Amino acid sequence: MSLLKRRAPEIVVFVLIVALAVTTAVFNVVSGRQVLKTHFVPSLSVSPVAADSSTWYCVLPPSDLLKGDSVDVYLINGSKFRQSVSVETYGSGRNTSTTNLSLSSASSQSFTEKLLAKASIGVTAFFTGGADLVMARLSGSFGGTETFCHPSPGPNWILQGFSTEGNSDGYLQVFNPFSSDAIVDVTFMTPSGPSAPGPLQAVVLAAHQTMSVKLSDWFQSTSTIGATVSTRIGRVLSGGVEVRSDSRSTGTSFILASPETFSETLFPLLTQTANQSAILHLINVTNADATVAVRVTDLSSSTRRSNRISTSFREQIPAYSTISVPLKAAPGVPVGSFFSLSLKSNSQIASSIELIGSTLGPLLGFSMISGVGTYWHRWVSVLTSPPFTSTYKQVAVSYQPNKRSATALLSKLFVNGRIPLATDTGIDSVAGVTLGAGSSSFSVLPTDNSTGFPNLFELQSSSSAVDALAYIQSDGSMVPIPSIAVD
Repeated sequence: MSLLKRRAPEIVVFVLIVALAVTTAVFNVVSGRQVLKTHFVPSLSVSPVAADSSTWYCVLPPSDLLKGDSVDVYLINGSKFRQSVSVETYGSGRNTSTTNLSLSSASSQSFTEKLLAKASIGVTAFFTGGADLVMARLSGSFGGTETFCHPSPGPNWILQGFSTEGNSDGYLQVFNPFSSDAIVDVTFMTPSGPSAPGPLQAVVLAAHQTMSVKLSDWFQSTSTIGATVSTRIGRVLSGGVEVRSDSRSTGTSFILASPETFSETLFPLLTQTANQSAILHLINVTNADATVAVRVTDLSSSTRRSNRISTSFREQIPAYSTISVPLKAAPGVPVGSFFSLSLKSNSQIASSIELIGSTLGPLLGFSMISGVGTYWHRWVSVLTSPPFTSTYKQVAVSYQPNKRSATALLSKLFVNGRIPLATDTGIDSVAGVTLGAGSSSFSVLPTDNSTGFPNLFELQSSSSAVDALAYIQSDGSMVPIPSIAVD
């Protein structure tokens, strides 16, 4: 089974038409400040492009953040055919580097920082075929974080999860991978409202360059900061990194950038323990207040399906603002078991979950999870070596179909560069296992993290679904494993 089906030319043309039809940003004035009013690119632009060739774009941390930390880019060929890959890296100034590689079928290769141009902050990977994925990973003294790179540039992006409390700081980055200049606007959303600094408006972003915005240059002692990036001319990629060091947590995480907002959002797999807490971030990029209904579903195997609703509550988000909701303080949200979170809003919003704490201690560990819409039938995840310690002995899987008759197939596409065999043991044996039917299903799979990484998994369902994987630590806390939707 190949990871991604070859697209018909009609679908590719449709994606191009959708991208061209997206309305570019215009500006209104609210309370004397410029704020962004925009339409975000629909979901087709964020799924991997399975065509005769494909390109991935990575936005990497700036060099002044990498003090002893390391960056790896994982190139993954999930097809049945050998592929040629041309990797271009872009540094400060006009420093560029090109490396040509060959990936055998069903294999992956770590493109380490030794191969990256000095102070690389932008990477493009050109594949000669489809069924490919690219991930970025940052690891160092503050732990580790990983994310999928982007399969498509776009005119608009939204980011959230930045903080400048204590010694925390983050970088928002905008990467122009093309040979012509782009013009970019950056607007921030905070609990007190929007901010559009003049120096960050109509910025000319030169070809092949990356703009890095240090959050502490604009905000001090601010607990939660979101941002929108919009182009007046051109298409770009956006991303970010947050180094958290305050009274709540210490750690490093990629800040996830999305080209779209949602009226319905699902976080399929969450947990809270004595050491780990979850904080919900909600951002409203519209000019009217948003009302969000939050529904919590207990995924514990001891809870009967008919009684799984744990609690529900509502949150109000002012126009052009962001709020934070500590879930340990919300009545009825479980501690010590897995749960899912679904959001319904009267307008389009973006959301994320901040996981703080771990087996290492209540102030250690920091991960961000982005909320997603439930549009797709297929999701893929990549297991690399665990980002923090060697205590992971389980991988949790959550599957949330929309229809009771739906089933899900969790398949392992390759193990250490080969197609899995029926004789494979441990987590390898889940290839072809049906997770189950019903309104939701949840399972925990045993694993041994000393071998078999990186591993590529696909979840395929007969109805729209969202799946999630996470490493489970000895105290029940979790570190999320990024997943990406497949058209």
